[in-house]
Amino acid sequence: MDIKKLILDVSSSVDAFVECSPEMKDDDKVVLSAVKYSGSSLQYASDRLKDDLKIVQAAIDEDSDALGYASARLRNDPKLVLRSVKVWGTSLQYASDELRDDKVIVLAAIKARASAIQYASKDLISNAAFMKAARKIDDDIEGYLM
Repeated sequence: MDIKKLILDVSSSVDAFVECSPEMKDDDKVVLSAVKYSGSSLQYASDRLKDDLKIVQAAIDEDSDALGYASARLRNDPKLVLRSVKVWGTSLQYASDELRDDKVIVLAAIKARASAIQYASKDLISNAAFMKAARKIDDDIEGYLM
């Protein structure tokens, strides 16, 4: 198979990537091209590349759900999760439990999309000081906690 043609194909079609062989789903260049086109293509990548910071960063830059396909290790990476929630907000739902309890990360998610509060830890939601800070971002923040 001509790798240059495959890279061109996956950079414009999710289906082309889905149909790739397991070897190609473990090729850094092929996967990077695929996730730059559609971040959700990360779900079809090899486990090794779901744990690759560069690949996952490219995927989360493109798609709000991409963090959900990353490895557990990367879903617990504060810098990566912060990068994602600052843009998408609701990608907080894919962060580790530990990071959904991190005030800085959760407030950043709320700034991007107030409804992200629904993915915050129960401990944070029950913390008066945290809720006061969240209310400064959106004075109707409790409306998202149904």
